Amino acid sequence: MLGFPIPYPEELLYSTIARAGVHDGETSPKQLLDKVFNNRSVIATVDLPSHIERLASQYRDSLGLDLRVLISRHTLWPIYSPFLPRERIRKLNRWMSGTSQGAAHLASGIAASRVKAKTNLYVCDECLKEQKSKHGECFWNRLWQVPLVKVCPLHGPLYTTNIDLDGEHRHSHIPVESSRILEPLKIESADRVFANQVVELFQVQNEGISFSQWTEFYRRLASNLGLLRGRRIDHAKIHEVVLEFWGKLWLAEAGILPSDTETSWLRGLFRKHRKSFSFSEHIVVLSALSNGTFGIRNAIAEASSMMISRKKNKRKGTGASQCQ
Repeated sequence: MLGFPIPYPEELLYSTIARAGVHDGETSPKQLLDKVFNNRSVIATVDLPSHIERLASQYRDSLGLDLRVLISRHTLWPIYSPFLPRERIRKLNRWMSGTSQGAAHLASGIAASRVKAKTNLYVCDECLKEQKSKHGECFWNRLWQVPLVKVCPLHGPLYTTNIDLDGEHRHSHIPVESSRILEPLKIESADRVFANQVVELFQVQNEGISFSQWTEFYRRLASNLGLLRGRRIDHAKIHEVVLEFWGKLWLAEAGILPSDTETSWLRGLFRKHRKSFSFSEHIVVLSALSNGTFGIRNAIAEASSMMISRKKNKRKGTGASQCQ
C-alpha cells in the first residue's frame, strides 16, 4: 500500500491502519485489509495484533520501523513481556509477526487472566484536541486501551466510545473521528497511581524474566521490608497493606481482590512462581508495599538482574540421586 502512514508516538498499530484507510479514501473494511495485508480475514486486534511483519514491510529501512520497534512501541506487548519467560516471549513475538489465530493471547496469559481486556475503545478528550491541533488528525493512544486504566495522567478521566471490539467491528479498523464519545469514567486517586505505573511500564524494554528470578525478587522484597514472621513470609500483613492502600472496592472492581486463603494470587506471588502473574498484580503489590514510592520499572530492573544458582543433585555412593 503506497503512502502507508508512519505511527505517531504511542499510537496503536490498529490506529495506524485505520488512518491508512482514511488517507486512501477506503470505506470498505475488507478492502482495507486486502490492501494492507493481502488477506481479508485478518482480525482488527487492538492489544496484540498479528501480521506485523507485513506492516513493517510497508516502511523503508531508513525509518527504523522494523518488526521489533512496531511490536514494542505500538502494541500492548510491554505490559506482558517482563512477566513472561524468555521462551514464551520468543513465541509471542513470532505469532505477532505472522499468523496468530489466538495463540498470542494464550501465550501472554490474557485469555486466562483475572483482568479482562477492554471491550470498547476509550479516549482522552483533551488529548484528542491536542492531537488535532498538532497533527491535523487524531489517533488511538495505546495507554487508553490498557486493562484497568481509567485515567489520562495529564488530563483526567477517560471517556468511553461507542466502538466495541466484537461483533460487527471484528474486521474493522475504525478511526477516532468515526467514533462517538460517550460518558467519562468515574475515577479515584488509586486510578491515577495505577495509570502512572503503566506509563512507566511502557518505557521498559525487556525480553522476559524467568519465574525463578521473580520468585527471588519477591522473597528479597519481603525480607527487606521486614514482612517476615521468623523465616516465613508474613502473608497476613502483606494482605492487610494491599487492602489498605488500594481499598477493597477498587480491587474488587478490578477483579483482583485477593482472598485470605492459601490459594490467593497474592500469596502465590510471594511463593515459588510456577506461572506468570499479570502486570496489574505486580503493580498493585509493589505500589502498596512501598506506599507508591517504588516503581514497576525499578522492580523489573532488579528482578532481571537476579542471579539464580542451579543446585545439582548429589549422588550418594553408587546409588541413585536422592530427592531433597
